[in-house]
Amino acid sequence: MIQVIGPNGAGKTTLLKAIAGLIKPFSGRVFISRVDVTGDPGKAGKYVGYVPQVHSLNSSYKHPITPWELLESTLYISNRSLRSMDKGGLLRRVEMSLESVGLPRSLWSKPLWSLSSGQVQRTVIARALLNNPIVLLLDEPLASIDPKGRFDIARLIAELKSDKVVLVASHDPLILQPYTDYVLLINRSRYVFGKPSEVLREEVLRKFYYSEAIVSLKEYVHISDYHA
Repeated sequence: MIQVIGPNGAGKTTLLKAIAGLIKPFSGRVFISRVDVTGDPGKAGKYVGYVPQVHSLNSSYKHPITPWELLESTLYISNRSLRSMDKGGLLRRVEMSLESVGLPRSLWSKPLWSLSSGQVQRTVIARALLNNPIVLLLDEPLASIDPKGRFDIARLIAELKSDKVVLVASHDPLILQPYTDYVLLINRSRYVFGKPSEVLREEVLRKFYYSEAIVSLKEYVHISDYHA
């Protein structure tokens, strides 16, 4: 798993959207499995699953749609070929995705507005896994979730990285640090990439953040830099 960190406005969300083909970078190209997917969400969608921030989700998540209905409708919309799929095959794909994120069956038919933020997060992760992508992009997956839920989602992400390239945009790498293989620290004019032990060092972080945002906690470094 790669954590993408940096101060507010550094471009973390922009980077994930560029990889997902949702926006076209001013320069450079995006290749996945040697396929140029730059600015083409149709091509990128064959390889990438994208999960936006919970607090930035479309207002439709406040409507009485259920996790099952969300995933089923997503399949039909994003894959025209599935229109000819037998009903059993379609239902099984939805079922497998919801099971893979550990969402209890008792919640599959509940309206999303009645679920906790952590349960909604599991639902949108399940939606991103529908086409079994090789790359999973998660934008602030621990934001707006209660403390216990954050650790639950962190463990889920750790499980998902076993057979996927997982990129997580994060404000504070502490919770996900035990599962992180590499860290990409970015700002508008610079970046540092390497193992957590190489990047998450106070002397490195202070070049990207205000000094007041960095708090040393023995072997860990805490970054106090959140959205208002």
